[in-house]
Formats: sequence, structure tokens, C-alpha cells
Amino acid sequence: MAQVQEERMTWARRCRLYARQRPVVLVIGAVVAALLIMALGAGVTGALGAAGAGDGGVLVTRSDAGSSERGAAEVEHDDAASDDGVSGSEGKLEKPEVIVVDVAGAVGAPSLVTLQADSRVGDAIEAAGGFAADADAARVNRAAKLQDGQQVYVPRMGEAGGGGSGAVAPDVGASAQGTAAADGPVNINRASESDLDALPGVGPSTARAIVEDRDANGPFSTIEDLMRVSGIGEKKFEKLKSSICV
Repeated sequence: MAQVQEERMTWARRCRLYARQRPVVLVIGAVVAALLIMALGAGVTGALGAAGAGDGGVLVTRSDAGSSERGAAEVEHDDAASDDGVSGSEGKLEKPEVIVVDVAGAVGAPSLVTLQADSRVGDAIEAAGGFAADADAARVNRAAKLQDGQQVYVPRMGEAGGGGSGAVAPDVGASAQGTAAADGPVNINRASESDLDALPGVGPSTARAIVEDRDANGPFSTIEDLMRVSGIGEKKFEKLKSSICV
């Protein structure tokens, strides 16, 4: 009898212990169930992804292709910009580092001389041997700046006209090169078209006619020979004769 009662008490104890542990068991069961559901979901997603890849992977492939195309386009754009930058820098015109001028007249060694681009008349004269003994140095502006292709002419003592105070004149017949201003009369055998255009009563067309006549018929022997040029009559010559020489 006592043994039966003890067994009943043991069973009752087990029931109470099970009742207390039941929430824990339920929680563990719920966690296990959730893990199983997640595993099943991952498997289904993987299967769908594999199926999508088998069909061509449209979305992923297009996205990658689009990125690749955009990347290639950006690289091409950068290359084009770089090429433009190089060609632009190459296209810029640079000033020459040296110039060549013709030094003539009363100098030690009349010749073509090569000088630095920022040289002046005095540098050209020195490169050509300096002033000759009969040079009229007072009429030379040694500070005048030079340009490539100009002529530096040093007048002799007593010479009329010459190259003027600047002592710079272009080749006969050339009109592109500049000349320095002259205080005295303009030498019509050396003056450029622009110099002749500055004379009183002479416009661009007459200046051009003088240069063309000089090139075709040779230099003028006297200032009166200027009247052989079409457009220059006695009346216009009277205005000019005090401003010109040969």
C-alpha cells in the first residue's frame, strides 16, 4: 500500500515538472520550426534563381551590360577629352625664339643676322660689325624693337632720307613688315606700302600703285619720277615732294 502511494506521488511530481518545462519545450519547437521554414525558403529562392539564370538572367544581365556600356562610354569620353586637350595645346601657335634680319648700309659687315626674338636695332648693328666710320649714328634709333624679316638700314653721313630715325625698313616691294617712324623724308625706293599710304594725299590705292611701279620698272632715280605712277599728277606731287626722297 505504501509503495502504491509512493508511485502515485512520483507520477504527480513528474506531471508538475513536465507542466513547468512545457513552455521551454514549446519555445524550442517554435525555433526549430522557424529554422526549417527559413531553410525551405532559401532552397526555393535558390531554385528560382537557377531557373531565372537558365532563362537568360534578363534583369541581372541587362544591368551588368548597362553598367559596362556606360563605363565604356565614359572611358571613350575621357579619351576624347584627353585627345582634344592634346590637339588643342598642339594647335596653339608659338612665337619664334629667334628672328632673322637684314642689316645694310653703314655697318662693318652688312649681312643677314640671327638674333633672339626680343632683340632691338642696336643688337642687329652690333651683330653686323657695329657702325662704320661714316655712319650717321645720330639718326638711328637703337632701341627700336625688331621683327622677323625686317631690314635695318644705317644711313651714311650726308645721305638723304635713308632709313629714318628708326633705321628699320622692309625689303623693297614688301608691305607686310612694319617700319619705324621716320623724322625726315620718306625714301620712296625703300618705303613700304603702309609708309607710302601715310604720306599726304596718298591713299591705299596710290600707295599700292607706287609699289607695283617700283617693282615693275625699278627704283626711282629722282623724286620727280614718282609722277610716272598712275594717279600722281603735278598737283599731288607738289604736296608730296617735301616729304619724300630717293
